[in-house]
Amino acid sequence: TTSIRQEICGIRQQPRETLYEYWERFNKLCATCPHRQIREQLLIQYFYEGLILMDKSMIDAANGGALMHKTSIVS
Repeated sequence: TTSIRQEICGIRQQPRETLYEYWERFNKLCATCPHRQIREQLLIQYFYEGLILMDKSMIDAANGGALMHKTSIVS
């Protein structure tokens, strides 16, 4: 569990990996450890920080600004 949590925290998109491939790899990694005890906001942050610059810029543009500067609503 500890090594999987570390892998999730340090995940990085590979240079020739598409956004979709990266997303699928991230989801599979998270699914291997359902009791990882990482909050959803941190999972989003780890995924986002691991993006290559072009995909990060595309997500920011689609989001109307930097994703990590947005606040989340927790109910």
